[in-house]
Amino acid sequence: MASSTSGTSVAVFTCLWIFVLTEDQQQITAKTGENVTLQCLDPRGGDIELLEWTRRDLNVFVWRRGKMSEDDQHESFKNRVELRDPQMKNGNVSITAKTGENVTLQCLDPRGGDIELLEWMRRDLNVFVWKHGKLSKDDQHESFKNRVELKDPQMKNGNFSVILKNVTINDTGTYECRVRNSNTQPPPQSICNITLTVIDSDQVWKWIHHLPDTSHLTSHSLITGGGAGRTDDGGDMDGRVGLIVGLSLCLVLLIIIVIYYLIYRKYNVPPEDAAD
Repeated sequence: MASSTSGTSVAVFTCLWIFVLTEDQQQITAKTGENVTLQCLDPRGGDIELLEWTRRDLNVFVWRRGKMSEDDQHESFKNRVELRDPQMKNGNVSITAKTGENVTLQCLDPRGGDIELLEWMRRDLNVFVWKHGKLSKDDQHESFKNRVELKDPQMKNGNFSVILKNVTINDTGTYECRVRNSNTQPPPQSICNITLTVIDSDQVWKWIHHLPDTSHLTSHSLITGGGAGRTDDGGDMDGRVGLIVGLSLCLVLLIIIVIYYLIYRKYNVPPEDAAD
């Protein structure tokens, strides 16, 4: 994987591995100034001879002979692109999501062959099990039923990604994609691991707006001035009443001033105006 600061709104990149004849394309939309992760997973192993990230005829990132090749990199991308995982381990990836969101757990295995078994696991829980050409609900843990589906029901080109719907805090954990096909021997082969972290949407909203947590406050609590602290004897209600009374007095005072001004104008007419 590589990270890049995006200078355009939309761009399409291609990840090419020299020892395989497949390529994965995806479209990402970003705002100027943001850092963007261009994801590319290939857990099949083997020593990396060449890794290229290209955009049209421009070399975005080139890795060869165990190191980055700056000589092959286009000037506009220098010092802006780096590997997300310098060790390029197993295509492992981490995802952060908010409660209620739908999350795609990506698993790609283009080796081909008829699918005999597809398992998505989280620790000892069966998240999703596909065997004998269909979803096996009997093998699926209750907490994941009716919440997980294949991103591509036909699993074209070895796309075994699944969509986990309406995530909750309890969905946090490491998910493993395991596949057995007609080209592999039992047990199923581990393709990739994805660590999912789910955070509370309300907490994110408060963090974005820098709001203090007021969930502990009640109608009978008040943070007073002068360092007096909180009171639990109806101070909140008294404070609101005091504010209303104060505003009412200001309004009455304003009305009195206006009336006084009008009366003053009426009985203090200049002589020349009175003669007219």
